[in-house]
Amino acid sequence: MNGTPTPPLPSVTYRTLDELSGNQTFKTAGVSLPATTGNGGAAKTYKFGSGIALAYDAAADSYTLTSPEGYSVTMTQAELDPSSPQDSSTYFKRADPTEDRVLLARRQVNGVRLNYTMFGSWTHIADTSDPGGTQRTDLAFGGVPTQASDVPKSGTANYDTFVGGTIISNNRPYMLNDQASSASYSSATFSINFETGAVDTALNLKGSPPGGGAFTDFGKFTGSGTLDSGGPGFSGALAGADTSGAFAGALFGPQGKEMGYAWYLLGSTFEGRGIVVGAKK
Repeated sequence: MNGTPTPPLPSVTYRTLDELSGNQTFKTAGVSLPATTGNGGAAKTYKFGSGIALAYDAAADSYTLTSPEGYSVTMTQAELDPSSPQDSSTYFKRADPTEDRVLLARRQVNGVRLNYTMFGSWTHIADTSDPGGTQRTDLAFGGVPTQASDVPKSGTANYDTFVGGTIISNNRPYMLNDQASSASYSSATFSINFETGAVDTALNLKGSPPGGGAFTDFGKFTGSGTLDSGGPGFSGALAGADTSGAFAGALFGPQGKEMGYAWYLLGSTFEGRGIVVGAKK
């Protein structure tokens, strides 16, 4: 007598970010750091679902961000910068003595905008008159995550990538990507072994001072981590010459079609923070 056949897994359907409507809530993964350099020991990583909570109110056309550290801010159209670049929304709010700056953006890989992945940057200053008070910058990824049942269980995936961010060296900033064209001066590799859950990445970071100037090659940094049990989040550690750091992110869209992670690096001569987004090859 034949046994009862195992029913197939239910199919998973996705809507792109452009297709979403009504109120929305987004889980995120990312990193949180001091807004100013020199206090890198306070850097933190947040796995997917434990980072910033982002809620969109359709009636008010507003976003509310809540930090896992307990503070929050609501940004309305009144706080939106009308000169925000394409595919980006920049908000600024000052309610003395607190100040908040928020960027919500969609990034491109090889000239194609990602459909399921959204990036956010949030700088929160609790008291602008108190340099020793809470001043944090969070870099986070959310969007339409890959459902746990849809995360591949075998095979390896490699991703085309885009790298963005900033490095501070000798108190001088260096941009890792062109702010106007979004072209990246840096590069990265990213792969996942879905059978073992191993995540591997490498960053080659080059930067130029704002407004132009000579490029500086900051070298190569390698990272290894793991896919969260069941996915779609992942996290790991970064290392280079006299440098250490971490990264945290997630897979987005069908079968992990897209990915994004935030990272930080703390070295003897510089500090860096940024993002990597990717599209499966």
